Amino acid sequence: MNCLRYLSLCLLLLATSCAPSIIRGLHKEGDRMIEREELIPPLQTNGQLQRYHMTFDLGKHHFSGIFLIKKTGEERHRTLFTTHFGLTVFDFEISEEELTVHHCMEPLNKQQLLDLLYNDFALLLGLHFEEVNPAILYRSPTDSTQVYRLTQKPSKGYYRTLSPSTPFEKIQTGRGITKRTLCATPGTVVICHRFPNLQIRLEEIRL
Repeated sequence: MNCLRYLSLCLLLLATSCAPSIIRGLHKEGDRMIEREELIPPLQTNGQLQRYHMTFDLGKHHFSGIFLIKKTGEERHRTLFTTHFGLTVFDFEISEEELTVHHCMEPLNKQQLLDLLYNDFALLLGLHFEEVNPAILYRSPTDSTQVYRLTQKPSKGYYRTLSPSTPFEKIQTGRGITKRTLCATPGTVVICHRFPNLQIRLEEIRL
């Protein structure tokens, strides 16, 4: 009997330790169908030009400057990242279906990295949400925090919000070396990758 109790405790501890940190302490509420309007991405665009200070660290390569983004059509955005010296790092057009590269300097102009950046921006803007999204819902027993675990690609991952009507403050996709983490506070967004060793930081410029 004691052996069975010990085994059960070990299995419970193993399951808890393997749970992603983004849902630890939350209670699983079960399966849900989440409408797109309920999923509020970290970056909201309204057709006006938005400006951010941006730092971009890829391994030993470091870039810093101004990042511009503007919604140019239905689910379509134009982005431009230039250094403080006026050098254009990249100029992208992003839609639900594709990334159009107008300009991209080395060492970023590699297809694998471009695909990674496309998914980063799609995640930031919520471009890959369906009209209705299958999910598993987790809720905090003490406050309004909740996590949607979206189960369908390409938006598969964990999305945490401090209340149902606010933008996501943390998103986690992938696992192991493919893990991507996005953390957002008002005016600031940080995206981190394990492999490649990449960190992107955006700080809003308020005029």
